[in-house]
Amino acid sequence: MSRSQGRVNQGEDVILWDYTALHRLTSAQSLAASAIGTGTSHQKAAEVAGVHRVTVTNWSNHHPEFIAEVNRIRSDIADEVRADCDRLTRSAVDLVAKRIADGDVQSAFKWLKISPPETLLARGGGPLHSVEVVDRIRRQLPGPVESILVANDEVGPGEAEAHLVQRLAKYACYPDS
Repeated sequence: MSRSQGRVNQGEDVILWDYTALHRLTSAQSLAASAIGTGTSHQKAAEVAGVHRVTVTNWSNHHPEFIAEVNRIRSDIADEVRADCDRLTRSAVDLVAKRIADGDVQSAFKWLKISPPETLLARGGGPLHSVEVVDRIRRQLPGPVESILVANDEVGPGEAEAHLVQRLAKYACYPDS
């Protein structure tokens, strides 16, 4: 940034810079951000951009768009690496599955040895049907639903299930509950 774009006190004269410059990159800044984002040092990034190393360090520490660009580049690289790992893992699992399907007992035993049982038996994040949700809530209550609700004079015998569903509907954001 040239001194005419910055804030410089010259006696009583004050020159203000264009603050929008903090939200865009020059071509040198773009080159340096790309270099740093891919893992090069500030010195190498400065050489690529044709500026002094201290300038790149200042951008890295104080220029909002430069910092954001470096973070975006690093995030994109991390996303690519995660996608590559997911593909490799899927390929490895497919290969092990094929070997096991072909009768390779050693592969089957190795798979069982490295695969913790809890991951093999684990289900998703919770019940998949509303009936299961109601059953889970019922199991969390301290006693049989009907006896609790009847004891509190909320319902008569035989109405507990309907009353429980009605109570649950309040939390389901239905407009008429």
